Amino acid sequence: MKYLLIIVIGFFSSVNVFAQTPVMAGTDSAKSAMPEIIYYTSDTVKLKGYLVKPAGKGPFPVYMWNHDSEKEPVFNNSIANFWVKQGYLFFMPIRGGHSDNPGEYIVNNEKQINRRREMAQVVFKQVYIQHQQANKDVVSALKWIRHQSYTDSNRVVVAGAGYGGIQVLLTAEKDGKSPLGVKCFIAMAPASAIWYPLWGDSLVPAVSRAKRPIFIFQAHNDYKLGPCETLGPVLVKKGYPNRSKIFPDHLTGMEIDMGYQGSTDFFNDTKAWQKEVLRFLKDCKVVKARKKK
Repeated sequence: MKYLLIIVIGFFSSVNVFAQTPVMAGTDSAKSAMPEIIYYTSDTVKLKGYLVKPAGKGPFPVYMWNHDSEKEPVFNNSIANFWVKQGYLFFMPIRGGHSDNPGEYIVNNEKQINRRREMAQVVFKQVYIQHQQANKDVVSALKWIRHQSYTDSNRVVVAGAGYGGIQVLLTAEKDGKSPLGVKCFIAMAPASAIWYPLWGDSLVPAVSRAKRPIFIFQAHNDYKLGPCETLGPVLVKKGYPNRSKIFPDHLTGMEIDMGYQGSTDFFNDTKAWQKEVLRFLKDCKVVKARKKK
């Protein structure tokens, strides 16, 4: 019993550290179009999000980005610029309880669950339910963006990092049960900062039930490599174009100075992963073949 409580306490200590890690805004904002603030409805609740469209009339393929655990998700110009330059509409919905959206902040709820000092399995089940509830917002946002006139509903990519990566896999599981119109899924370090075996017990079945391709990846110096080490073999077994990859260590000067283990800025460094991700999207046929002249 004591051993299980130690696991749980350590688990939520990681949550606290990860939740305080900010997503830094890009440095090339001068070259960026200001994001449009949109509102979508989830379970009758009005929630906001950010949207940036490429030049032209469309319809555009969509790169839907799911933010991490931070209370105040910051719109990242660098990531948005990268995908807009690739011809994608960049869509970042904000889940309930984050920013000024109504709802309870998930990390606060997790802290309250931890204070009950129950068995690890009981605590994890309650925490997992929190993520499943948050996924209702993700699915609602997905349905909203697919029904916009400027969206190519046949070319929608759902991606995210950390807590957002968890949301990607939960969405992939739902899509496997009842198609949501997603072309493929990209999960960066899902649950890496809070990983312990019970996450694998739940996410392995989620990945197994997915019908559309998934790419899971993280940096070698991430908090824990459980996501790729546990879920990677499942994706390999599912076959091409599913894949997983552990990239080399990724550290910025800021992260070294602040003593971070892991690679918060890895998500924002498009040069670190763009080659592999673009190849995955090509293999998933998100990218339209060019007509021969």
